[in-house]
Amino acid sequence: MLCLLALLAARYFHFLKSWDDVRRKLNRVVRRRRVVQYALLQAQVLELEADRCKSAQEFWAIFETTMRRVGFVDKGESDAEYAIHIKYNGSTPWTLHAPQHKGTEPEWQRLAECFRPVYAKAKSKWRA
Repeated sequence: MLCLLALLAARYFHFLKSWDDVRRKLNRVVRRRRVVQYALLQAQVLELEADRCKSAQEFWAIFETTMRRVGFVDKGESDAEYAIHIKYNGSTPWTLHAPQHKGTEPEWQRLAECFRPVYAKAKSKWRA
């Protein structure tokens, strides 16, 4: 009931142009949520890989593949890209690159944050 009232209020104050607009926005929210869930699951797998891998080289190869699977690219690989900076140890930022045509900067930032703990764990483990 409260959700319906919120939708009606949003429509009344012209935050939503039409009911079709409501449907599109809800679909976008659901899509974003699924992408973040996927990134979180990939980060969990990387946590297990960090424990399993015998060498830094083995882990970082898997890490690179996973980051590409999620959508991140190498610097200069995309015509227009965001540079996403993540602080993982208080001072040194970790920089990722993401194509602009596949999402907004805050969306990419959110995805990158999913991987911060495993990145910090691996950096600490192998001092790379």
